[in-house]
Formats: sequence, structure tokens, C-alpha cells
Amino acid sequence: MTFNLYQPATHQTQKMKTATIQFDNGNKLTTSINGTKAEIEKYYLGNTFNLGTGGNDQMAKAVSVEIESEHKATRVKSDVNGNPRYVVHFLAFITREKSDELDAIANERSKAGYITFGTTLKYEYALKLARRVGGRKFHNKQYGGGIVFQCCGQTEIDALIEQALALTPELLEQLEITLEIVTNE
Repeated sequence: MTFNLYQPATHQTQKMKTATIQFDNGNKLTTSINGTKAEIEKYYLGNTFNLGTGGNDQMAKAVSVEIESEHKATRVKSDVNGNPRYVVHFLAFITREKSDELDAIANERSKAGYITFGTTLKYEYALKLARRVGGRKFHNKQYGGGIVFQCCGQTEIDALIEQALALTPELLEQLEITLEIVTNE
């Protein structure tokens, strides 16, 4: 038996994730939820939930949680040494706040007479951020705006993206300084 429930948003700036929870009685629950992977697992794993309806209580303990990746990685041709490579879109590295901030910079520059596109700024920022965790620009027409990683799959890609987004403010400040130099040329 599969259930679909809605979990109210707790983090207004995060995109909701889809989680599938397996219970000890064999039931599965698929739901949308906000939070990091660790927060979602802490909420569900080992806790008991009522999966029944009406007067039919059906208590079950959550035994596993699978979170669907929000950053779909595309497998591309391996490198010359046979190592697997995956491409992810650059927007995986841009939060909503950073997107708004970069759009504002582009608007200010266009008012000053420069031809600047918000998408270009976002791509440059995402590329600089991705390079900190091993990403490189994907030079190929099959995937525009791609950042390529040499790794083993979707789980590793998700971990690298989380690592990049969790960079310290000092590192982000260095990225912004170099971005400022690029946009002022």
C-alpha cells in the first residue's frame, strides 16, 4: 500500500523534495517535504506514524528513507581513461536568493549602459562554485549550461552540490570578488 501525504513547508526558500519512506509493516509513503537529507531522515527514521484512516489506526515504524534527487545528472561519455562522467545543469548551484541577487546586478549594469545578462552571471558564479568541488565546464552542444563531474553517480553528485552550496562565507566572498572583476570588464 502506498500513501501520498502533504507535509507543510518549514523552509520558505528551499525547493520541496520528494521522499519515499518504507515502514516495518511493508507500507510505503511518498510525500513532499522541505529540509536537508539529514533533517528528513531524523524526522522519519525510527519514529512511529499512524498510517491508518478513520477509526482504523495502523501504527508503523519508519525503517528507510529514499530522497529523490532534485538535481538530475546526465551520464555522458567517459573520459579518455574510462572514468564515468556526469553533467548537471548550472542552476543546481544557484539558490533563489543568489539568483535574485545576480539578476539585480545585471539590471544595475544594464542601467549603466553595459550589456549584461543575468543568466551569464549565474553561469559564471555556478561554474566558480562548482570548480571548488571538482566540477568543470562541459564543452558540448548536447547539454547547454552543463557542469561536468568525474564521479560514480547521482548520490555523489548530490553530495558535491550540497558541499558547494555549504561553502563558508569567506570562500563565497572570494567568489563574489572574482565575479565582480569579471562583470566589470
